[in-house]
Amino acid sequence: MSSFTTVLTSLDLPPLVLLQTAALLITGARDLFAQPPTTTTTTSAKPQQQQQDNGMRGILTLALGLAQLWTGLHYPIAQNQLIHASVPIRVFVLVPLGLLRFGLYGSRIQGQGKADLMAAVVVDLFGGLLVGWSIGNYSGRV
Repeated sequence: MSSFTTVLTSLDLPPLVLLQTAALLITGARDLFAQPPTTTTTTSAKPQQQQQDNGMRGILTLALGLAQLWTGLHYPIAQNQLIHASVPIRVFVLVPLGLLRFGLYGSRIQGQGKADLMAAVVVDLFGGLLVGWSIGNYSGRV
């Protein structure tokens, strides 16, 4: 138990970044280990909407959370380039790209895909702004 306490005390992440890291780890693990949907065949003329396997999204989300956790363990926040660089990337690159995708294909994106896209845009916008606020830097530079 003392090694776990040592790890927690050496973790140098602002509370909002730590909360985001925990959310990434939980979401990534949930998507990675969720049972894939079963394929069903139907004889009706109406096609059934396929459920999506989110295993790859889980791997990517878990990797991002682990990268934030790892850098938080090994670098003080003032030197943590990953955290600093993520702010402008999220706010000024990922949010506009998500909105562009929504503008181009929003009418063709179905149900949960549309909700996931908008959730990613909102999380990146507010997450990026809050992380920048918590570290006092929006430039992406240490």
